[in-house]
Amino acid sequence: MSEKPVLSEQARDRWLTSVANTPFLQFLGVEVESLEWGSFTLALPVRPEHLQQDGFVHAGVQAALADHACAMAAASCMQDGERVLSIEFKQNMLKPAQGERLRAVAKVIRAGRRITVIEADVYCQRESKTYACAKMLATMAVISE
Repeated sequence: MSEKPVLSEQARDRWLTSVANTPFLQFLGVEVESLEWGSFTLALPVRPEHLQQDGFVHAGVQAALADHACAMAAASCMQDGERVLSIEFKQNMLKPAQGERLRAVAKVIRAGRRITVIEADVYCQRESKTYACAKMLATMAVISE
């Protein structure tokens, strides 16, 4: 069994800077929790503007969080001069998200030369309990810069 590659400090800084400089993520209030080769975790403190008409976190907010976590997990496997773009994702809503914080935990299933497949689990924290609220399967295209 081969060892998992390690993300270089240069690559880590590149991807953390990318998240910090993404206007949409700033608008949502997204925070980085962890970044390793092939995995990425984002968190989102829930605000009133993230909610839909019934008081649950909007599915679009959950999809944006999971999609970006998937993209960053995929990007962590790329070579210098490469990046990724979402070309497809499917998200299942497992339970209404109603709480103070969301976390999207993404892991690469297969990192290819042209296509990378990633899955993400979205968790909702409500008071002292955490539960799964969504599951995403995403496909990213690897492109040259």
